[in-house]
Amino acid sequence: MLTFTQITEQDKDYFLKLNNEPDVLYNMESDREYKSEDFTAIINYPLVVWYIIKDGNKRVGLFTVYTKLGKLFFGIIIDKRYRGNGYGRKALEKFLLMTDSANEEVNLCCFKDNERATKIYYSLGFEETGLKVIIRGREFVYMKRKIPS
Repeated sequence: MLTFTQITEQDKDYFLKLNNEPDVLYNMESDREYKSEDFTAIINYPLVVWYIIKDGNKRVGLFTVYTKLGKLFFGIIIDKRYRGNGYGRKALEKFLLMTDSANEEVNLCCFKDNERATKIYYSLGFEETGLKVIIRGREFVYMKRKIPS
């Protein structure tokens, strides 16, 4: 069973390792590497909460929830050792159960060519909002999922 545990100082190396992998940076809005000396400020930044995704005691990824443009957004990174095992979908489904019960609309932004991620997002009811920008020559789209009726 997956759980979300709020990130702490003890998770610093894991956080930096996952966030700074080249394929992760490629699919992030900012491709700037996180620095060790910035970690405490990052995890304590207002309106942003970082979590470790765990399967039992095994850390399988990171999940963040934040407010942007006055709306609730999330981000997810699955450890490359565990990709393709359904952890991203399961973590997102767990998060959506919480937001649905709280009647919260959920938003995300991602590169449209990140097909593995967008396939999951579309299948869970996310739709493009029409807001998009070009970042590093790639289309970066905003998506939302309305509260199910």
